[in-house]
Amino acid sequence: MKTLLKKSFPFHAGPKAEGYLLSASNLWNTPLSLWGLSQVTIPEDAEILEIGCGGGKNLERLLKKAPKGHVYGIDSSFRAVDFAYRQNEKAIRAGRCSVYEGAPDVLPFNEKKFDFVLAAESFYFWKDPEACLKEVLRVMKPGASLLILQSKGGLPLHRMYEKLIPGMKVYGREDLKELLEDAGFRDVTIRSRLGALAVVSEKPVTPLDTARRKLHLSSIPYGKLTAAALSAAALGLAAYGASRKYRS
Repeated sequence: MKTLLKKSFPFHAGPKAEGYLLSASNLWNTPLSLWGLSQVTIPEDAEILEIGCGGGKNLERLLKKAPKGHVYGIDSSFRAVDFAYRQNEKAIRAGRCSVYEGAPDVLPFNEKKFDFVLAAESFYFWKDPEACLKEVLRVMKPGASLLILQSKGGLPLHRMYEKLIPGMKVYGREDLKELLEDAGFRDVTIRSRLGALAVVSEKPVTPLDTARRKLHLSSIPYGKLTAAALSAAALGLAAYGASRKYRS
């Protein structure tokens, strides 16, 4: 956002200029975001992260998608964070939304936290995309989905943008698929519409994840789990001893 602002308003990259850009982005990203979000199913109680939340309009949409969940947004621009805060102040005060300044290479969240992650028109600016994707994978729950929304890439207009805006890279379909799979994502699905891409991928579910889910043990700390197992074993031995004594 900072880089885009400097290129759009080279003579005055102040609060008013960035506020204008953030308001405009809420409008021009709407068709892509509405179409992209229609391609996924989000649980109503989902923990959701948007990377590059910009003006905060998608946070508002995600809050409606998950009325019983919590939506987090991060952006590298503190002005974007402030703008997104004001856009979603009611939900933030209600404890349903949180907005932070940050970047995808070091996410301030615990492992296996999120059910769904969105990157809408922000993947272009990830400095080390494979490292960032591995960091995103870290904070996703097994089976969680990542949705990347962006332009198709490969057009002369995109090459012009890449020359004008330092650090910007518009990836094509095959590049995106390769980056995601190299980072550890699976089941990569790419849909296109009117020059845009919706790229959906998932964090793999391991056999251990499946076992933990079936046993409902995913949220039980290891120490408590061990203590419970030992207690159950002790009770079993006591019952066995009592039954032997009774029979004798």
